Amino acid sequence: MDFLSVFKHPDPIDVPEIGTLKYDHKNWLVDVALPFGEIELMLDGDKKGPDAFARNYWLENRSRMPQFWKSAIAFSIHKLEEWGWGCNYPPEQFELWSISVHKEGGFDGGHLAFWFNISSDAVGAYYVSFRDEEPHYFHRDGGPPEPPRT
Repeated sequence: MDFLSVFKHPDPIDVPEIGTLKYDHKNWLVDVALPFGEIELMLDGDKKGPDAFARNYWLENRSRMPQFWKSAIAFSIHKLEEWGWGCNYPPEQFELWSISVHKEGGFDGGHLAFWFNISSDAVGAYYVSFRDEEPHYFHRDGGPPEPPRT
């Protein structure tokens, strides 16, 4: 075995109906266009290719992503209010930058997560994970958010 082969990333692969995926740290990445903009899609996998469940889940549910994104926004707003952070961020400030699809049950007990920023919260990074096609867990890096800037 060549010593340097452990550091070599696999070549990009073409996946029908998805595009050309590039490997990065157990994920296969590709930019995809959705009705609300272009985002990065991350599919769980290994150096051989994307996980079959993750790939098939994306292909079967791609058309539902706008609905899931709306659910993620509503869930986030609810959690921010529930936690007493009272930021009242309007939905148009939610900026989705990535969707990750994981091995079955491989992330927070589910396999789908939306990664986003809120435009008036300069220091926070967020995600909402789903379980059984419903928002399940809300997370924010960076502690409580700052109040919205006007």
